[in-house]
Amino acid sequence: MVDSAGKHLPRFIVGKSWRISYTQDNFRRERSSSSPATTSDKPQHSRSPQRHLVNLGGSDTEKAIKFAYGNRGETMCSSDNLSPQFVRPSDLQASASPYEYEPGEHDDGESDSDNWDELHDILFKSVGLERLQYSLHYVQNEMGDAGNFGASLEGPLLRSLELSPAVQGTLVEIYFRHDHFRCPAVDEVEFMTWYRRRQKLAESPLQDLLLSAVLFSAFSHADEDLLRVTPYDSLTIGHRRLFNQVQSRYHDLSTANQGSIALVQTALLLSHWSPYDSSKQVNSFWVDEAFKHAIVGGLAESQSTQRARIVWWCCLTRNRLIALGLRRPRTLKSHVSGRLPTVADFGPEAVRPWFQTPKSKKAAIKAFVALCELSAIIEQAVRFKAKVSEASWWITEVAKISKHIEEIGVIDERLIVWRSKFDTACSKLDLADLGPGELVFLHIVSMVHLTTVSALYEQCVTFNASSDSRMWMVRSLAIHKVKEASTDIALICGSLLKHARPEELPLMLGAWIILPVAVHLVLVNTQRGFEDESKLKQLEYLMRVLYSLSQRFEGAQFVTKVIDAVTKAFQSAKAGSAAESGSGPSLFPAQRKRLQAQEDELLLSVLEIIQQGLADGVVPKPQI
Repeated sequence: MVDSAGKHLPRFIVGKSWRISYTQDNFRRERSSSSPATTSDKPQHSRSPQRHLVNLGGSDTEKAIKFAYGNRGETMCSSDNLSPQFVRPSDLQASASPYEYEPGEHDDGESDSDNWDELHDILFKSVGLERLQYSLHYVQNEMGDAGNFGASLEGPLLRSLELSPAVQGTLVEIYFRHDHFRCPAVDEVEFMTWYRRRQKLAESPLQDLLLSAVLFSAFSHADEDLLRVTPYDSLTIGHRRLFNQVQSRYHDLSTANQGSIALVQTALLLSHWSPYDSSKQVNSFWVDEAFKHAIVGGLAESQSTQRARIVWWCCLTRNRLIALGLRRPRTLKSHVSGRLPTVADFGPEAVRPWFQTPKSKKAAIKAFVALCELSAIIEQAVRFKAKVSEASWWITEVAKISKHIEEIGVIDERLIVWRSKFDTACSKLDLADLGPGELVFLHIVSMVHLTTVSALYEQCVTFNASSDSRMWMVRSLAIHKVKEASTDIALICGSLLKHARPEELPLMLGAWIILPVAVHLVLVNTQRGFEDESKLKQLEYLMRVLYSLSQRFEGAQFVTKVIDAVTKAFQSAKAGSAAESGSGPSLFPAQRKRLQAQEDELLLSVLEIIQQGLADGVVPKPQI
């Protein structure tokens, strides 16, 4: 049964038609025999059915995630009619991408282009060549200065050997099927027109840079079969390698091309890089770079239209999402937003998309516009939360408390209105028209809304409820709102597991599920929590999503460390309250009150741990 807390979730959260099989060593999804076949004018390809999972390691949280993920049987799930499928990775070494070569008028099977393709395959797809660069680096490291003879090979030619044209073509397709919705800065029609004809056109360093950024972005969705035909030993190694290449090319071109829209687009794609290590050029750094070039290029002008308007809102939305998800209000910019983008701004992309039907493309565009509109409320909520956090004296002055409550009400009302509009729009969608990428995006937009609601009330959890009756009311409401949002996000994760494979889940989910994971751990670690099987089920959904992310992203692995700190906080709290016993109706009122107080204190500690972890990149030692 669906938890009552999720009764108002959008319609796409429920449904069935995909069968998912979970085991500890593999992840497999196959179409239900009752699903209708899809048709499209574009080439269609099948997906590889097998996915292999990797042991995370030995931490308590990682073991718990692995246990939760591996103890489910088959689940029926939805998405009745998907858009054209991926190129089969097993076919990559035998043929070029369908978008790599455009036949000419003399294409009789013996053209110069065909001969060149055959020669290219012989020269550049020989066994072992994909390891040339790594072997060269090894020799250089062993020889010291004597190895500098290979430095001249560190140019575009050698770098291009890393990914074959077929792999690049597949990654381009993956990008537009899965990543493009969330930040549609790249003009799909313009990019694909250039991409198909680029070998016949003059060299364009900025376009080549954008292509490398697209490959970097799409690589996060590569599956095991695709990974096998790349020179990388793991997804994280390949992702980091591609990031380093794009980063280096970007800095080479940035100074001489200030204000170029290609630099803005590239920086926006790089803003999804969040490894949570010692790196400085991550997420917010790249959003700042995008803003810099966008302002110089005139994209910020209020009268800008079409792609310029879309790119400007991509900058604004990425900035606000990072401030919200990573709990960094100081990174918020104060630029004038201007009008929202419209479907008309997308031009030919909205009516002649390459990888979607026009219906699914317009649904994705409208979802992006809804996210832009939501981001304006996000900015207001994040600034308000920061103001309350810094002005601790507010919680002691009655007049300020009333003003505080009033401001919460105004923002909350805007969120309610937004959700009503979004749910109405979703109710008009035909799910058969949507592919997995669009469905995942719709789920994410819902998660962002719920995270904004939670963020609006989080600071109120810190209020001293004993100082004033109104403070007690606000604090109680805040705790309820945080728990309710966490429950709904858990239910959305359950739906995501039905609609999407692990490689279709983006890293940004980690920021939206970390608090719900911690809240559910609080609930099931109190003695009352074990009575509610629905909470255990919801925790399982969250853990399975976190498990999938932690196998593919360094940033998600950091999230598991933060959750480890939360778990240790619970252990400390339990050690300090071991004298409490009993559960359910047998508890006396005084015991129930003490358990509720313990639960509230755990929640407060959780918020502090997550704040320090995501905002500062530090996993604190819990102190209860």
